[in-house]
Amino acid sequence: MSATETHSIRVEPTQQSRLSQVDFNNLKFGKYFSDHMLVAEYENGEWTDVSVVPFGDLTISPSMSALHYGQAIFEGIKAYKFEDGTVSIFRPEKNWERFNKSAARLEMPEVPEEIFIGGLKKTITSRQKLGAECRRNLPLHQTFYVCYRSSIRCSPVCYI
Repeated sequence: MSATETHSIRVEPTQQSRLSQVDFNNLKFGKYFSDHMLVAEYENGEWTDVSVVPFGDLTISPSMSALHYGQAIFEGIKAYKFEDGTVSIFRPEKNWERFNKSAARLEMPEVPEEIFIGGLKKTITSRQKLGAECRRNLPLHQTFYVCYRSSIRCSPVCYI
């Protein structure tokens, strides 16, 4: 059953946080990464295996469509922490709309709102310890969508 049918996103907590490596007094763009990442697969016309998993490397094939045809999307999303400790995501629906416009241009399946924004919220929730250490700005949340299929041809079978 797909996440779009169940509206659930599985969360696998990291076994070893990298939080102690973060210098919160000197946050630099692109230096520190979340303990978690959202992954999903698109096969047979549906999104499946939607999960927040521990951050890690991805294994890719040299014949991956994203490498040959540029079937890849990036969307940077900013979250802010307020004095009362709440975290707010800056206009996530606009990021989702832009993301899907890019997907349509590249003939990639659009990502449903409940996966994009729901996954974003679950990933940020998994970073609450990180957010507790930050005064105002949380590190940029980077969303990538690549056509991961090992095939030298354009195809809508992709992963996020």
